Formats: sequence, structure tokens, C-alpha cells
Amino acid sequence: MRDISLDNIIPKEFLKSIEEEKSSINQEKDYNMDVFTTVIRVKGSKDFNVVSVKSTKPVHKDLWIEFSKALSRLRVGPPLKIGDVVCQNILNTGIDIVCTRNLERDENKF
Repeated sequence: MRDISLDNIIPKEFLKSIEEEKSSINQEKDYNMDVFTTVIRVKGSKDFNVVSVKSTKPVHKDLWIEFSKALSRLRVGPPLKIGDVVCQNILNTGIDIVCTRNLERDENKF
């Protein structure tokens, strides 16, 4: 029996070009993904009108506008701590939106 190897059939230059193309595609996929950050309106605080939030995982940039539309309808109230989940499983993506700033309740509010 004769042993057949791919090295004899497919040129090494061709295999190398495929590997380079595959790595550039993976880099492009990473380039289109980033942590989504925005602000959400705050109700019931005299000191802050908005609070900063971010996604817990990288989000494809095509979804950023849809995320913004969904979060524009949301209002949060104090108290909030860093890492508190503001929106869980946004748009059924499995990604949570968390607070990135502490927001204390107003002490002198009636």
C-alpha cells in the first residue's frame, strides 16, 4: 500500500495562503465586535440626569442601533452600584447591560 499525504498533493504555499486568509477573517470578526457603552436616563435624582452603562460582552456593531433604541425607552432610579444589571438579556442576545457608576439615593428628597 502506498501512503498518501496532503503535503505531496497540495502545495505548501497554497496551504499557507489559506491560513493567512483564515486569520485575517478572524481579525475582521473581532474588529466588528466591541463592548457597547451608552447612557440611560435617571429618574428621581436631582444630581444626575443620566448614568453610564456598558454591555457585559462584546456586541456586533450591526446591533448597536437596535440596542440604543431599546435602551432609549428605559429609565432607572437610584440607588445603583457599579455592576448592577440594568437590562438583562437585551434583545434576546444573552448580553446584559450593567451600570458603570455608583448612584446614591437623594437624602433630602421628600
